Amino acid sequence: MLTGKLSPTMFGLFTQQMRLRPFRRLPLAFGWLTMRGDAATARWIKPVLTQREIRRDTVRVLRGIAAERDLMLDAAERLRGFIGCPALTRAATL
Repeated sequence: MLTGKLSPTMFGLFTQQMRLRPFRRLPLAFGWLTMRGDAATARWIKPVLTQREIRRDTVRVLRGIAAERDLMLDAAERLRGFIGCPALTRAATL
């Protein structure tokens, strides 16, 4: 996971490519997350592009995930038992 090894400044430069619609629509970016078009993904990426604090916190989370390899697998296993419980979800309709 390359992004977990970048400084917040370098992560900001790395994410600048997300300003371009074709990059946001790639399956490795946001391409498979929305069927509503590009407006939602443009709003999702704007805070990362414009706010230094969000880039810093994002890098911090990515470093934590990279340091603990089994973190995401453990979370996926635990979420299996979540079926049938009420959950609040937020759609990208802002």
